[in-house]
Amino acid sequence: MYFGAHQILDFNVNLPAVLFVLALPIAFLDSTAEHVLPVLGQLRPTPSAARLLRAGAAAAVAVSLAGLIWQEVPAIENDRALGLANDGEWASARDLALAATNADPDITSFAFTAGLAEAHAGNHDAAAAQFRKVAVKDDLPEAWLNLAAEDLAAGHADQVQTSLGEALRLGYQRPAVAVPIGDLALRIGDRDLAIQAFTPTVVNTPSLLADPWWQSDPARASIYPDLVAAAIKAAPSVAWEVELMSGDTNASLAAAPDGSTTLFIRSWSGDKTALQQLLDSCRATPLDINLQLLCARAEGRAGNVDAANEFRYIADAQVGLSYSQGAELRVAKEEKAGRTLEGDPAIFWGTFTYRRPTPFDVLVPGVVHLTLE
Repeated sequence: MYFGAHQILDFNVNLPAVLFVLALPIAFLDSTAEHVLPVLGQLRPTPSAARLLRAGAAAAVAVSLAGLIWQEVPAIENDRALGLANDGEWASARDLALAATNADPDITSFAFTAGLAEAHAGNHDAAAAQFRKVAVKDDLPEAWLNLAAEDLAAGHADQVQTSLGEALRLGYQRPAVAVPIGDLALRIGDRDLAIQAFTPTVVNTPSLLADPWWQSDPARASIYPDLVAAAIKAAPSVAWEVELMSGDTNASLAAAPDGSTTLFIRSWSGDKTALQQLLDSCRATPLDINLQLLCARAEGRAGNVDAANEFRYIADAQVGLSYSQGAELRVAKEEKAGRTLEGDPAIFWGTFTYRRPTPFDVLVPGVVHLTLE
């Protein structure tokens, strides 16, 4: 029971308060023990017994080391594959990723990396097979999403809708998953699923609605009005921002909940006087995080990047990663190599689940990737 409780605390055992709690049951047992245990040094095994114990201990150590080394060999290959993949060298990473998952197929983070490598190589059926293993075993939304994309690329359109539904079931709250689901749903002609997938992202990050990406495709443009209506119905409190990002300034002003929001709306629409008043308010109340984020977006809209970053820094110093709300969410025009957190993809899933990391870009090429501007 003690060991189980200790493991639940995981990485927090370095905290003094946790260490004190962990010490209490041991201290209790020591102080309430009724019998003194014999000192090990008083036990004198016979020479033959001592040799047997030493041999047994050596054999146990050898077996343990062999097991540890065996499981680390594929991990080393996976790490080499990750280094190449994170630099965009997917072709070189593929053989290493496949070797790792073939050597230790029960570690599905290896299979996930192999699936990404196969997808980048254009081997869609092989990629789908790897992602299916991960999806069935771990129910990871990114695995279901990648499976749907690779099945579609391989011509298995009949299997795509089911995978998208599974991905949306767990991943609807993360834009990095939800937006690609909506895009793939439109590709297979499922308008309702697309709106269902896009709506949570638009509610939580309405700035995506201002992206020209929506109007660059007839299918996306056709659902745009219905998406705006669905977002307002789902969350009337963000109606002002949804209206503003979709281009209706008057409706946005009518729905503005307070004066600061009104100043932001007018600033966004090009009113320099309103922008100055908004900035004065931000400088007067630096602990108002929401106001700092509005000023960051207003300055970014005006093209003042350095000033926008200063407001984002002030907000982020108070609440980590809040800076993202001070920027505009957009669909990336090109895929980037290296670490990316836009839209909250599960880039640490492999690390926390299997102690075996996956590449920073956990989505297959060809699906929507997000960025901040």
